[in-house]
Amino acid sequence: MLKGASDCVDRSRLGFLPLAVALAVEERTARTERRRVEHELRRARALYDALVENPSYGVCQVDATGRFVYASETLVAMLHYVSRDELLRTNLMSDVMRDSGSTSVKDAIRRTDRIDGLYVDWACKDGTLLRIRLSGRRILDEVGLVSCRLVLVPPCIPVMARPSSVCC
Repeated sequence: MLKGASDCVDRSRLGFLPLAVALAVEERTARTERRRVEHELRRARALYDALVENPSYGVCQVDATGRFVYASETLVAMLHYVSRDELLRTNLMSDVMRDSGSTSVKDAIRRTDRIDGLYVDWACKDGTLLRIRLSGRRILDEVGLVSCRLVLVPPCIPVMARPSSVCC
């Protein structure tokens, strides 16, 4: 019957006993830390899913050229696309955004750090126009260059169905 760490070390080499104890303590600490990190990762993933994947508003990221880098399933459904991959093959600036002053709007989006309360018309895949109130910000890469923009798109109604005096 084992009575402790001394039974796991050769009795003729008891000098290794402190090392064996230290290794056992270190392994236990590493296991505890790994469990804590895995728990935090699961919690962060659940929070991400709740905020980004399941909201009532659309979320997307676009690169400097206007290509979609990421689009939430809510945004895919809002714009009447069949799949996320299909939407990711489009360009926000040229394929989706339909605004009478689109050049000034596009320039404003490219130049500013934050977008808040900017109203633009977006075309759904089926041609329906939606008035979108954009909110978002720049996302910088490790070097400090703009890698993409995060854009939040709240629920909206078709432009044609809205009285002219009503605004999102």
